[in-house]
Amino acid sequence: MYKLVLSLSLVLAACSAPPVKKEVYGPHLPDAPRPQKETDYFAEFRGDHHPTGKVFRLQGKPVAVDGPNVILTLVKSDWATMQTPGGKEHREATAQFLVQQGAEGHTISVNQNDDGVAFNVRITVKAAGEDYNKARLDYLPWVDCQVDAL
Repeated sequence: MYKLVLSLSLVLAACSAPPVKKEVYGPHLPDAPRPQKETDYFAEFRGDHHPTGKVFRLQGKPVAVDGPNVILTLVKSDWATMQTPGGKEHREATAQFLVQQGAEGHTISVNQNDDGVAFNVRITVKAAGEDYNKARLDYLPWVDCQVDAL
């Protein structure tokens, strides 16, 4: 009987003991998503900066225009060649630009000695041409342009 009372008291003692908490080590639950701040592409731009109202040359690399805070890239230029009755050749360029403001971008085409508008800026093409690039073995277009805020 002694053994029965002893085993019964051990069972009762084990049942009345406080539960043991096990700590689980492992991957944590993900934190609540944080609101993402909007990226300021103009502030992060590390290329050349030009003021509005001044003529500058755009060739190969994008440039930033201070004031309206746009980034301007020359995508391509097309050439129209005409021959006058006197036999003189006349070439006129059409430049295609990518104009970016923030995360948005627009592509516009502007003829030589003409202008185009995007994001409240006027882009005027003053002159255009091509330079031979020996490293690339081709012609790299350039555009002298002026950007004015509207």
